[in-house]
Amino acid sequence: MVDAAPFTALRYDPAVAGDPASTSAPAYDLIEPLAYAQHRTASPYTVLELLAPDGAYARSGQLLERWRRNGVLVTDGPALFRYEQHELLAGARLHTQRGVLAAVRIETPGKGSILPHEEVDEARVRARLRRLEAVPAELDPVYMVLEDPPAELSRLLTTMPETPPVVAASDEAGVDHRIWAWRDPETHAELARLLGTTRAIIADGHHRYARSLAWRDRCRQRGGDVDGEAPWERVLAYLVDPVAGSPRLEAMHRMLMPVSAAQLEVLREDFDFEETSSDPGEIVSRLHAAPGRAFGLVGPGPRAFLLHSRDDAALRDQLPPGHSKSWATLDAAVLTHAVLPRLGLAPHAVRYRADVETCVGEVARADDAALVLLRPAPMETVLKLASAGERLPYKSTRFLPKPRTGLLMRPVDGDSAH
Repeated sequence: MVDAAPFTALRYDPAVAGDPASTSAPAYDLIEPLAYAQHRTASPYTVLELLAPDGAYARSGQLLERWRRNGVLVTDGPALFRYEQHELLAGARLHTQRGVLAAVRIETPGKGSILPHEEVDEARVRARLRRLEAVPAELDPVYMVLEDPPAELSRLLTTMPETPPVVAASDEAGVDHRIWAWRDPETHAELARLLGTTRAIIADGHHRYARSLAWRDRCRQRGGDVDGEAPWERVLAYLVDPVAGSPRLEAMHRMLMPVSAAQLEVLREDFDFEETSSDPGEIVSRLHAAPGRAFGLVGPGPRAFLLHSRDDAALRDQLPPGHSKSWATLDAAVLTHAVLPRLGLAPHAVRYRADVETCVGEVARADDAALVLLRPAPMETVLKLASAGERLPYKSTRFLPKPRTGLLMRPVDGDSAH
């Protein structure tokens, strides 16, 4: 069962660094190029400075050390933290998500209480490991959904705290983020007991979890402390209670570049093409309403289509063996294993994107790009497969709202990491 412990957090001091909305940032895979540029200039202390690309990790590590020394970042804890997110539209609350931020003991995925639901790209895991070694702090939590949490936990999370939050920010997407600290040992013990009755499914952060597992193993091999409480034995996690506030599930789409119209013609062997508007809202709406197996396709250029499978059984026959019927029903599985391999794409030609409107605009301006749109997988199917130990293809899902990067971080060097 989940082994969750208090930890000493790093957070920005707003008196020094300014509004947490400007120093923090959306999850990395939600930042489109223009938004990235805006966040990069929003504050001299943006967390994006600590997320520098490969090759600049040493500079980011020095910056982290300087910010801690100069009071830009301060420590808080040891504590467990209540994290609450409200998605708003015109001031009206649309969706609420609640959970606990804790230091969770790392386990081999799928062999204990931590259950992954997607495959990982080993190259990305290695890159994140290099960053963690140079920038010794977990900048955002691994996002996990609790499986059948006890009612006492839900009641605790839905009881409004009497103290003000230690972090409060309203982001550019209309989400309010509020974090409160539980500091007393009695509450820590009670939360540890409640969380210890359930398992957790990794919703987002598979690469970060795999990175932390690799880092733990490396530290152990180097002869590090193996008393069970060294900083590398745990990972920062956001444990969401689906009763107190469940996540939403959306699709990750595939941007193909470079790809030619001639390459895409091979899809006509398995799909009927129905031309449709390339308006992002309309094509998404029509895709969600389409019967049977269907994908959206935009490009090359401004043309858009719905692709309707003519023989879905024949497509499923092309899937790798050893998977369940539930897994074979997933659009991401069929696209990954039965559709895209037929296009003869270069290894780097498939990119995973979330913002349909941005992608459609990019495709319309290019003559060698296309966007394949997917419908989101059913939440119950994803959770069922994860509980059974079966993983979805890489980047099959997008759980929302994601925890925001840089609101609360966990140092992993020295005593402050405990």
